[in-house]
Amino acid sequence: MSPALSNGRLAHLAFCSAGELRGGDIIIFKNREGFIAHRLINKIMKNGRWLLRTKGDISFHADNAVGVEALVGKVIGVKRCGLYLPINNPLGRMIGLLFAYLAPLVYYVKQQFNNLYCGNKVTH
Repeated sequence: MSPALSNGRLAHLAFCSAGELRGGDIIIFKNREGFIAHRLINKIMKNGRWLLRTKGDISFHADNAVGVEALVGKVIGVKRCGLYLPINNPLGRMIGLLFAYLAPLVYYVKQQFNNLYCGNKVTH
């Protein structure tokens, strides 16, 4: 979930139900690999079952949807530079979703810039 939530960063987690989640929330869920923190893109009803579509902020594509039974909770705040930043509000979710969709593009442009102007060979 970098850069919004880096590995090892202190996060305030709240247990919640799927009904309390909104697009843009950073949720924690458990899968085969362990505990994952990704941004919730949307909830999908499929065959009478709620599924959660998530995406890492720097990822180009959404993850495979996970069932609500995998949900552990959501991040409601992070500690950054000694300050506690609440992120469980409409502005935080809106900025998060915007960032989730723009970050991969910014990352790609930065890589291309570095390749062109820093002597690295451009590959297509």
